[in-house]
Amino acid sequence: MLKRAVIALITLSCVTLAWQAEAARFYRYINAEGLEEISHTIPNDRVALGYDVLDANMRLVEHVARQLSPEEIVTRNRQQSEEAVCLTSQKRVRALYESEEDITQAEEQALDSLTNRITNAQANLAQLRNQHRALEEEAARMDRAGQSLTSIVLGNIDRAKAQIENLEGEIAQRKVEKEETRRQHAVDLEVFRRSECLVASVRQPDV
Repeated sequence: MLKRAVIALITLSCVTLAWQAEAARFYRYINAEGLEEISHTIPNDRVALGYDVLDANMRLVEHVARQLSPEEIVTRNRQQSEEAVCLTSQKRVRALYESEEDITQAEEQALDSLTNRITNAQANLAQLRNQHRALEEEAARMDRAGQSLTSIVLGNIDRAKAQIENLEGEIAQRKVEKEETRRQHAVDLEVFRRSECLVASVRQPDV
């Protein structure tokens, strides 16, 4: 019985201390008139605007920031997303390059490679166009002579035309790749020069 009484007394003491601690807590907030106010309670309409929790000696225990508006939440999430993308880009660029000169050299090498591929494709294209023109001239001559165009002749003409179209598409694609190479290396250079990825946080205006 004595042990139970001691446990009950300890429990009661703990509850009493907790209640006293809670009772000694104050809230500092901006009231509806725009003035700072300190009270044991805080109106419900002021909670979302942020407040400070103080102890009995008016020392700050906790600062509760105001709640963000839906628009501010969207802005914060966008900023966090941009920061994550920036950090990922920095990690990739720093792993690839040690200096700005490395980026410039990599761009020049990539552009030279694409230029050579375009030059070779253009040479092949010129040759194919000559072949295609010769095949069509031969087909026209046969037609004028009253000779039937064989499937072989027609097939050669169609094949040459298809190869020409493929090379024209390849050249156009390589030109797009050159522009993309310039753009990507410009981005890499900008990322390399950027010292940090922090973006301006959503401002907490005074209420």
